[in-house]
Amino acid sequence: MKRILPVLTVILAAAACSRPVSVEKFIKASDCPVPDRYDFVLDMADTLVSYDITFYTRLSRGDGSLLLSIPLTVSATSPSGKLYSEDVWADVSSPESVGHFDRDFIIPYRSEVRPAEAGEWKLSVTVPSGMDCLGGVGCILKRRK
Repeated sequence: MKRILPVLTVILAAAACSRPVSVEKFIKASDCPVPDRYDFVLDMADTLVSYDITFYTRLSRGDGSLLLSIPLTVSATSPSGKLYSEDVWADVSSPESVGHFDRDFIIPYRSEVRPAEAGEWKLSVTVPSGMDCLGGVGCILKRRK
């Protein structure tokens, strides 16, 4: 019994160190080193899974205007330095939650992504300048089986 307890402790400790299913990062608009550009690093080193990439944001209703979509330029740089870029429209017509002054949105970007290269990808999301109602942008990377 004295030998089983240390082995069991090591096994339980190793199981507790498993990788999380998803990671996320939110960057406030005021914290962007480059105005209107949000930079994320996505660790897609595991070649045995696919990934879902989701953005989220908060819009304030300070000026009373109603936005239905926001144009985004999404650029991805592979681990070897290859650049991919596209323009997409983020649907902000249906908020996830509504506060007195703010609306929160979850914006699915890509699902079941199997990257061309395994490793850390750099993802940049650029929004139009002058979007003072945008509180920031977050990115969720979720591992799928």
